[in-house]
Amino acid sequence: MNTKAFVIILSVLILFITFGAVALNNLTTEDEIALLTQYENSIQEKFFVYDLRPTEEYIYSLYKVRDEDKIGIMEFSTDTERNIEKTINEENATALALKGDYNNYIGIVFHTTPEKVRSIKLMLSSGKSMEIEINARDDFYIMTFLQIVEIDLDELTEIEVYDKNGGILYTVPI
Repeated sequence: MNTKAFVIILSVLILFITFGAVALNNLTTEDEIALLTQYENSIQEKFFVYDLRPTEEYIYSLYKVRDEDKIGIMEFSTDTERNIEKTINEENATALALKGDYNNYIGIVFHTTPEKVRSIKLMLSSGKSMEIEINARDDFYIMTFLQIVEIDLDELTEIEVYDKNGGILYTVPI
């Protein structure tokens, strides 16, 4: 076999191996499919999901209760379901926190001027705080926010919301 044919065959073989590895990596396991199906059946008629984050063991999401002025965070697995809901009564944003079996979560729905929001600061009763950048780009913004946090949620007192220039836009109670 000449060198040119060998290089072509080797290149084709490498392409097949690469595509096969990518395809296998993107396949969802039967357990993940079952978890997503169970989650969908549980929430489909009750909630409008703003943000859904699946992992191998559980799903967490930020949602709005259909036909009610409430938002919620849910942590869902095949064994357990934890959630918290809060009535939307704040003018600028509604925030809530959930202690889950797997993690702690913060969720926010921005009602007014989400395009002005740059970051939030989680204020703790211990005097400490944790800043999280939300909208880093000027040409893009989000209206909802959901994140795993590694803080004691019992210490969370409020959330300060900052604009693109670093000024405080407003404070959101928890």
